[in-house]
Amino acid sequence: MKNDKTVSVAEQPKPTPTVKVVITKENGHNHGGTKHPKDTVLDVSEADAKFIVAAKAGELQKEDK
Repeated sequence: MKNDKTVSVAEQPKPTPTVKVVITKENGHNHGGTKHPKDTVLDVSEADAKFIVAAKAGELQKEDK
């Protein structure tokens, strides 16, 4: 008997991809209810990263190859 509440692997939500953002604003940036100082590296969603960059509070971190 199959339990109707079980979720197959294909139906499980996929984790939101994250990107790294470096806070560049002198006064830091509030994200997720926490004040992050300048030069802090955050893992945030792509949407949050776009907002932080648009607000001139940070930059996308370059990936090391």
